[in-house]
Amino acid sequence: MENPHLFFSIPKYLSKGKRISGLPRDEVLPGLILFVLFFLAGKYLIGLILAAIWFMGLRYIKVQYGENIIALTLYWWGNTSLNHRVFKHTPAAQKRYWLS
Repeated sequence: MENPHLFFSIPKYLSKGKRISGLPRDEVLPGLILFVLFFLAGKYLIGLILAAIWFMGLRYIKVQYGENIIALTLYWWGNTSLNHRVFKHTPAAQKRYWLS
């Protein structure tokens, strides 16, 4: 840990999530997909309830653990080969010497 060349700073795209119309994309898109699928199946109320549960549940988790918990969880505990394709400009999770 004494070698400063082994340290990395956390990239901004891991600490800032993407937004759609001011709402976090990872909260809105899955909820919207759930609602549309159940809407097409004719189960309007079930789709609305499941979408609302997804939206409010993820919002609760984000309040507890941080705004970008999904991307950080995938980065730290996800599959190494998949992470290398998704997080192209980020070092491997095994190199855990981070600067904050």
